[in-house]
Amino acid sequence: MPTLAWLNKCGMVDHMNKKDLQDDVDEDYFSQHPNLLPRMRSVLLDWLMEVCEAYKMHRETYYLAVNYIDRYLSRTKSVAKNQLQLIGTYTYFYLTVFSRLLSC
Repeated sequence: MPTLAWLNKCGMVDHMNKKDLQDDVDEDYFSQHPNLLPRMRSVLLDWLMEVCEAYKMHRETYYLAVNYIDRYLSRTKSVAKNQLQLIGTYTYFYLTVFSRLLSC
């Protein structure tokens, strides 16, 4: 992977850690999503775990993806159930690319 001059790894990680401490997940976020059930989240996370194992990804990436998915669902309203897998896939892809950028 090429080195990116504009990427300040330490500053970006520090900023993300501060944001993580500020952002809490609303424990009752399913009340904002009438089309989703907790079981659907469970199926999504099982599928993401299978993807993680199949492609030999870092377990930390999986846990971050779960956190990002929960935070996203906590801040949005009325996500359609056909978009849930897309949200999970995008989150996992984003974190995979991001972790590769930081590991250079």
